[in-house]
Amino acid sequence: MLTVQEYTGEKKVLVALEEELQDFLVQKDSLHFLRRLPKFGELYIEELLEKVQSQNGKCYIAKYQKIPVGMIVGIIQETAENELLGTVYSKYGIVLELMVKEKFRG
Repeated sequence: MLTVQEYTGEKKVLVALEEELQDFLVQKDSLHFLRRLPKFGELYIEELLEKVQSQNGKCYIAKYQKIPVGMIVGIIQETAENELLGTVYSKYGIVLELMVKEKFRG
């Protein structure tokens, strides 16, 4: 059974999912611009969680039979004051990360 629950401090889970995503992207990068150095996952997730906290965001983890199989992380973006000169005030969501283990895609 698949369940989706809000992130509750399982940082190791997020790090593992993010590193798997980065490994996938590195493998697909034919120009060899991407890489994953040691500590990438830990540092990236720290910054990501800070962004989530400071920008009214959320993080959810998908689990299949209690095993993490994916995540989604997003924030709420509001129109900046200087943008109000040319646009109407709005609030919208931005997905920062979306990852589903290969076996569960489709």
